[in-house]
Amino acid sequence: MTAVVDDDVSTGEFFGSSSAGSFTSQIKAAVANRLGQAQPKPPRSGLSLGVGNLNAPRRAGMHNSANEVLPPRRQADHLMNVYWFYVDPLYPFLDRRKWEQNYANLFAGTPIDTDEVIFVATLNIIFALATQLVESMEPENRDETSGVYFKRAKDLLDLTFWDSGSLELVQYLLLMSQYLQSTNLPHQTWMIVGSAVRVAQSLGLHLPETSALQPTTSQRELLRRIWHGCVLMDR
Repeated sequence: MTAVVDDDVSTGEFFGSSSAGSFTSQIKAAVANRLGQAQPKPPRSGLSLGVGNLNAPRRAGMHNSANEVLPPRRQADHLMNVYWFYVDPLYPFLDRRKWEQNYANLFAGTPIDTDEVIFVATLNIIFALATQLVESMEPENRDETSGVYFKRAKDLLDLTFWDSGSLELVQYLLLMSQYLQSTNLPHQTWMIVGSAVRVAQSLGLHLPETSALQPTTSQRELLRRIWHGCVLMDR
């Protein structure tokens, strides 16, 4: 079976069917239909992920000041609200309480309780996902703006196979794969999902005892949701 990215476009590559990817496409189509707009077909080479060996981040990306630019707080809050309302109920990969605390600290300029590089990169992926669902924007503007956020997130992390992974990295990869499923880049999607699965396995998330040993219910549930997310996105 070959991957089909549009009604009349086939990539010639086998990736299997993806119910998660189909659902993401249906959401985008519903937004466009509600506004009476046709969905533009993204160009074949519109995004280049540059997937290589993946596992854990380096910190070099934060030295690029362009990558550190965040939208105005009001716009960022709106995009976060869109994400929590439309995306998180279906793909609950984040600990909302912890995320919102770090989010507030980031905009306040105070230290955050996580890896800042991964956090800012993940935040930009969230902005990219949410932008695709903003009904007040024209389809072309949605695609262009979400692409900017995606590129910023991708450029923030220099990923290498040789370093160890982390839970935050798995969350980042899952959200990145979710975004890529709304594009016509099935190969990159497949590789990112596979990387998320491998990093998760290296952390033991596929083992019931890993989550069972966590001290709180919320931590146990988060690990299980993340692993279930890996399984879901890999289908």
